[in-house]
Amino acid sequence: MVSQDCILFDLDGTLLDTTELIETSFEYTFSVVKGISVPWDQLYQFWGRPLLEQMRLFADDEQQALKMVEVYREHNHAHHDALAKVTPGALATLKALKKAGKSIGVVTSKNTDSAWRGLRLFELDGYVETLVGADQTAAHKPEPEPVFLALERLQYSPERALMIGDSPYDIEAGLRAGTATAGLNWTIFPSESFRGREPHLWLDQLTDLIK
Repeated sequence: MVSQDCILFDLDGTLLDTTELIETSFEYTFSVVKGISVPWDQLYQFWGRPLLEQMRLFADDEQQALKMVEVYREHNHAHHDALAKVTPGALATLKALKKAGKSIGVVTSKNTDSAWRGLRLFELDGYVETLVGADQTAAHKPEPEPVFLALERLQYSPERALMIGDSPYDIEAGLRAGTATAGLNWTIFPSESFRGREPHLWLDQLTDLIK
């Protein structure tokens, strides 16, 4: 069992497998709003950042970026329960951590309501003591503010915490906050994207935390 007392998880790509849901939502949005296919080679590297930040990179102006967010969320919400999956071992890991007396939080770039919806869908919500969504802080991962907010709520110092995520933004946020960090070997992000922000350890599966 990990030695840290406070365990912070990213959501998408970490506790939940939402790759298909996210991909189809982006495809629909780019087709409807811009009439083009998704430039995946450019877009993938920004996964893990707030949605509006991603849309601004490809929109013609702020109004179009806001429209893209609206269309994306409508599609995503409509198909969420059918396409979202739980990461193998997530429930068992949260149960074991909670039984061992660990405090569990989620730090995500999704809005709070959407994040809780995913947790409830797979009965993970009862193990999460606090959740920091993109709508709760002015700065977002890779900035450390969301991590600091979760730690403040749970009343732990960074030295007693572990931040777990699939993206370099998760790891950088944890490192800048002063926590231990764990990356995931099934991440869609290429290894070079973690250069200069390597996690303290890599996990082959979430249950590695309790072995």
